[in-house]
Amino acid sequence: MKVAFTLLRRDSLKGGRIRMKKISLLIGLSCFFISQSLVAYGENSGVKNGDFTQVRTATGKWHEQEALHWNDVWVAKGKPGISIISDEGEQTNNILKIAATEVSRVAISQDIPVLENQEYEVTGRIKTESVTASQGARIRVLRYANGKQIDPLSYSNNVLGTKDWQNVKTKVNTEQGIDTIRVQLFLEEGTGTAYFDDIQLTKKETLTSLAFKETQLILEKGTTETLAFEVVPATFPVEELTWHSSNEKVLTVAGGEVTALGKGISTVSVTYGDSGVKAQVVIEVTSDEPVTEELPAFEKSQEVTVSEMKLLFSEQLPENYQLKLENSEIGQLKGGVFLAQQAGQTQVSIFDSENQLVDEIQLTVTPQRTDEFDRMRQGWQGIIFGDQYYQGDNQQMNDTHELKEQTVKKIWESLNKNDNPPYLWEHLKDQADSSTLTKNYRELYKLAEAVVNPYSTYYLNEALYRDVLRSLEWLYIHRYNENVVITGNWWDFEIGTPRALNDIVTVLYGGLTKEQISRYLTPIDTFVPDVHYIFGSIPERKQLALGGNQIDIGKVKLIQNLLLKNDVEVKTAISALQTVLPYVTEGEGFYRDGSFISHTNVAYTGAYGNVLIEGLSQLLTVIQPTSYAISEEDLSNVYEWLENAFQPILYKGSLMDMTRGRSMSRSALQDHQAAVEVLRAMLRIAEISTAEKQLALKQVVKYHLLADSYFDYVASAGSFRDISLVQNLLSNPEIAGRQPVSYLRNFAHMDKIAYYNSQKDFAFGISLHSKRTQNYEDMNNENRRGWYTGDGMTYLYNDDLSHYSDDYWATVDPYRLPGTTVTREKRADGSGETVGQSDFVGGTVLDDQFGVFSMDFNNWNQSLTAKKGWFMFGDKIVAVGSDIQTTSTDSLETIIENRKVPRGTESQLMINGEVTALTAGEEQNIAKPVTMYLDNGRESRNIGYQFLVKGNIHVLRDNRVGAWGDINHAEKGGPVSNQFMTIWQEQQANSTYGYIIYPNIGVEAFTKAAKMNQIEILKNDEDSQIVVDHELGMTGLINYQTKAQKIAGLTFYDKGTYLLKEAETVTISLADPTLTPNKVVTFSYDPLKYKIIGDKLNTKTQGSEVVVEVVLQSGESQKVELAKISNETDDSSSEPESSTSEPTTTKEPESSTSEPATTKEPESSTSEPATTKEPENSSSEQATTKEPGNASSELAPTRPSRGNQNQLTKEQEKAQITGKLPQTSEKTSRIIGSLGGGLLIIGGIIMRRKE
Repeated sequence: MKVAFTLLRRDSLKGGRIRMKKISLLIGLSCFFISQSLVAYGENSGVKNGDFTQVRTATGKWHEQEALHWNDVWVAKGKPGISIISDEGEQTNNILKIAATEVSRVAISQDIPVLENQEYEVTGRIKTESVTASQGARIRVLRYANGKQIDPLSYSNNVLGTKDWQNVKTKVNTEQGIDTIRVQLFLEEGTGTAYFDDIQLTKKETLTSLAFKETQLILEKGTTETLAFEVVPATFPVEELTWHSSNEKVLTVAGGEVTALGKGISTVSVTYGDSGVKAQVVIEVTSDEPVTEELPAFEKSQEVTVSEMKLLFSEQLPENYQLKLENSEIGQLKGGVFLAQQAGQTQVSIFDSENQLVDEIQLTVTPQRTDEFDRMRQGWQGIIFGDQYYQGDNQQMNDTHELKEQTVKKIWESLNKNDNPPYLWEHLKDQADSSTLTKNYRELYKLAEAVVNPYSTYYLNEALYRDVLRSLEWLYIHRYNENVVITGNWWDFEIGTPRALNDIVTVLYGGLTKEQISRYLTPIDTFVPDVHYIFGSIPERKQLALGGNQIDIGKVKLIQNLLLKNDVEVKTAISALQTVLPYVTEGEGFYRDGSFISHTNVAYTGAYGNVLIEGLSQLLTVIQPTSYAISEEDLSNVYEWLENAFQPILYKGSLMDMTRGRSMSRSALQDHQAAVEVLRAMLRIAEISTAEKQLALKQVVKYHLLADSYFDYVASAGSFRDISLVQNLLSNPEIAGRQPVSYLRNFAHMDKIAYYNSQKDFAFGISLHSKRTQNYEDMNNENRRGWYTGDGMTYLYNDDLSHYSDDYWATVDPYRLPGTTVTREKRADGSGETVGQSDFVGGTVLDDQFGVFSMDFNNWNQSLTAKKGWFMFGDKIVAVGSDIQTTSTDSLETIIENRKVPRGTESQLMINGEVTALTAGEEQNIAKPVTMYLDNGRESRNIGYQFLVKGNIHVLRDNRVGAWGDINHAEKGGPVSNQFMTIWQEQQANSTYGYIIYPNIGVEAFTKAAKMNQIEILKNDEDSQIVVDHELGMTGLINYQTKAQKIAGLTFYDKGTYLLKEAETVTISLADPTLTPNKVVTFSYDPLKYKIIGDKLNTKTQGSEVVVEVVLQSGESQKVELAKISNETDDSSSEPESSTSEPTTTKEPESSTSEPATTKEPESSTSEPATTKEPENSSSEQATTKEPGNASSELAPTRPSRGNQNQLTKEQEKAQITGKLPQTSEKTSRIIGSLGGGLLIIGGIIMRRKE
């Protein structure tokens, strides 16, 4: 059916007479009959019982009555009341009520069949009472294709607090294959009461035809005409159509009615939705009046202050007029824009097209009186823009400038320039999407910057300047004013938009009146009434701003109030900024160990920490040169953050992803781009620091800039000021880059470990989680597949600087991340965010470069547990796992490696010393290999792997294709690909694993190291893990139980992590992974063999042992040193040492060579040391059954009581003193000897006393 809409033409009244107008043909109608899917919503087409009138007696989780067809009641938390009640106030039959007196999360659902490739709208009404839920009450819609959920989800607007009935809605698109949607009435996690009613699903009707009825039209100026048009079907709501006039100075259009305003031609377009299909007609407006372009109104005498920019006329000066400035030293004149530059008086002469003087303007320029607020504003402009730093002969600055020019051209051309537009930019017109608010102001900032940029072709461009002012006013009226309420993301209203608005006012400051500045900045007070809080305009959600949010909120209020010259509020903002400076001992913020926590319990140094330090670096640049400066003492922690929190997670210009949370799922912010934020902040802070601190910071920055051969930092530096700072640093021969020395950082409060080996020039990261921290964060549909990134994932940084860039996260297999032990269970995007079940996660550090780390691991759904440990022995990293248990039927794996092959590199894998041909995409199962070697073309990229526990190892080389949109729904790019080499070990219940990683090693060196293997796993079970590095004389212990464990003649009784180093003295590093304050751990030693160095520890004698109590503090490593006693027992004096022992070897155990080791221990010379020396490693029971001497009760005394102390048996005393054990094998004796029994380890050679 076709329907036509026609209204009678109305003639205008002029001079009291009615004038008849004629219509004649000027130009053909340009009209498109539309076959595309232009649609409008029709009748309710799906929801059953959306008004809740159909009820029955309650079952399940319903109370009293339940609504028919709303059968799926899901309660994730709490015990909410769910019922159908009568709402007399609304005079409706029934409504749904969800009441939660305790924290609850609940949804009532209905599944509805739908057609594919359609657009639907779900609508309803919601009323709330004291709802405090994080997302309030709302409607959520899920989509399904053949039973499988398809992202994304759709949400209505949230209703919070106490609100009367609110209309809510959400759109749902059903792509190919989608056959069902699930409508959920949601009370998100929180308390309060929510009511729902009138739930409807409507499908858009297809508009099959749209055409103008008249084919020819000329209008005379002053007339109003309603255009006739036809739509099919007749039920289509024509009020949904959008009308547009291409030239509103010629004619305007509203709802099909056009008004002719002036002579000329305009194209009238009618569209619907975002299809881009248009019906158009070109209309000419004629006039009998002669064409005259009048001079716009102006004041004959005008006053302006130095640095101010002023429009001399009320409207843009017509092109047929020319202006001449009498004294060009006073200022600049371009079109009708005057920029005052020097105090004095001058005259502007106005000439017409025939060069006849028409009029004159007298200009008086008054001196500028600057104050501290002006200097701070100028400092802020230097940070965000920095035109004063621009150098015309600087290629990078020219490139940056040219890019800005191209961007401005594109933005200005697409700006809707009509006098009263419905939106400013077509792609940002969706007001329901709060991000478009921030983006509108950001686009406008780029235009404003061009107007005041003396190097821009748009400098002092009158048309652009007027467009900016008009757009600024439009945004105030329609999008951001005192009467607007927050919808969507709070961040856009409290941080994103005000930040962009402040920047606009900053660069346009001289071109705005005081009234305009106040008008546009005042709404910030509505949304950020208190600098200490976020959600400040929503009482029921108001909460303290912390960390990066406090810096962002503080920045907003500081810049706003220095622009308003409000001294009190500037001081308040600075005071709020200072609240982030102290260290925290719980919750969010910086910890003394370098950890940074945000979002309650997420490791976020490289994201929200970046926001904090970069924002602070900007603000300190503004504040410190003024009387508002923060004291050096108060800023001391900032320098510690840079050294202890940020520098350890930097590697050659990249930032470790394990600290970046969901930010790593952003294609434009991969690890090198993220490092730019930190290095830029360091350089800014250096500029306002003392000479000593400035030099130290600049040396760090310069090292990373020079070491990063992958990424062009200068091109990403940002403003002209930042470009200038970095180029000055790079060209300064007096400042050298400072390579870091080796370090090992245990970020105990965020469960991350960062290690850098300066000799081998690699870095290594371990990403853990515990009861204290979350395994990963998925938020705002970002980081959708970060499931296992906190489950022991290991990161190896070497000379392949592109490894975690070049689309790594978009292409890596998220089920196989190196270091993790996982089941192959299929995961839903965003599923399984949780904290761990155990607090026994962490470790100890010795000499800032050796360490032992543990993870008592439970996976996300408690179907898998394991004991996972890492031992950092210099250039060797040992990973072990034990007590692996699972209730899952899915396959179980420990991922040893998942290495992205450098693009353009032909990598190869050697297995047991032989190059192995791998077919892309074909998995190979290698039975019990001893070694693997990944050759990536150069030693500084190559990696060796040695397997200490035999097992089936799988290898896969494949080309993986993915898209950033898979892990971040805001990403729009297409598919990307990378090649990966993946290595993993099969696991079963009660199985173990153990392997060594050798980073940055040549093939010959690796072959030799594997042959002479100096690493032994002495124990690897449910109680403990003990690993020895004979070369370093180090033994690491992870004690998971309160059971005595004996190492090197010392007995350790408590749960914890321990590392011993034997040299001339014995050094012990101890730590408590649970971070229990004032945790007391004990160990004991034989006073005939050792003596404690120092007198600060509490010791007591118990039997033949000395018991030492060590108080541990919140995960910190404590170091204890013991001196060796040289006097010998009667047994040893009657039996001299082996004649093969040499004194020089005894003094320098690290200098051992491979020859004596082969002579004394022939089993070490084979190519399979792990197999020959440790046959027990081939089974999962080896550590417990094969090594009774290492942890058995025969050697380990009962735990000494801190009250009634247990005495050792005579047999135990004798065993400790003599090291003699009855009925032990040669192998066992050798191991026990290495632990301080009847044998000696000298230079890595094991020798036995003569009997």
